[in-house]
Amino acid sequence: MPPFIQQVLDWLIPAMCGGAVTVLALAWRWGTAMINGMRELLLCRLEDLRREMVYDNHWIADEDLKGRSQRLYDIYHAMGGNGHGTALNDDIQRAPIRKADK
Repeated sequence: MPPFIQQVLDWLIPAMCGGAVTVLALAWRWGTAMINGMRELLLCRLEDLRREMVYDNHWIADEDLKGRSQRLYDIYHAMGGNGHGTALNDDIQRAPIRKADK
């Protein structure tokens, strides 16, 4: 191999490997931040649904609210959320069911 090409490869390969490691590290960091942010938004929405049930509906939930709560909780739990979100969803799921308005 000509010396010029060897010099270019000796410089290029480590630079590309270092760049790839940097990109992967940034993707991991940003991905983790996105997951944590999404989990927090889901928890806030569960809190909003519980607040709606408690204050607007006097501790009574309809099927729609229970379904939305369960779907949000399933995603929240799959993303690693537990504890407070579980308690919120349990409160909503245990609430008496209001009959749908006809």
